[in-house]
Amino acid sequence: AILVAAVFVSSAVQAATTAVNGYAWSDNIGWIDMAPASGGVAIDNSTGSFSGYAWSDNIGWIDFGPTSGFPSSPSYGAKLDSISGQVSGWAKAVAGGVAGWDGWISMRGTSPAYGVNVDKTTGAFSGYAWGADVVGWVDFSKVTTSAVTPPPPPPVAVIVPKTEFS
Repeated sequence: AILVAAVFVSSAVQAATTAVNGYAWSDNIGWIDMAPASGGVAIDNSTGSFSGYAWSDNIGWIDFGPTSGFPSSPSYGAKLDSISGQVSGWAKAVAGGVAGWDGWISMRGTSPAYGVNVDKTTGAFSGYAWGADVVGWVDFSKVTTSAVTPPPPPPVAVIVPKTEFS
């Protein structure tokens, strides 16, 4: 008779998200803390989607994972492409310094060409985002995270035939 055993080979379990650290800078609103004490921005390691909130002393919370109401395409919150290192999508300043004001921050655009990028080896951010209403240009050069790597492949089933001799 032949017995078959399935052995699952798995790499180390990877954290579900990677924290974003440091400060972005806007000449209009000052420093934006990506990891405040009661909040923080993270990147989902499998989808590249950002989540969480950054803090600005001048406009309040900035949501990096909004889910609706986008002013134009693309219709999603900030998202990292793990192959190119480019960040696209939107962040949203929610009820900032002006009563009831909500402002959108575009992570990538074409006129003029701009965008936020993440170095896949070092995790260092670079480039600019744009917030038309109040925020203006946002420099991400002082923002970092752990090196961004694609998620590990799923476990592979290895079939090991086992024979019994009688």
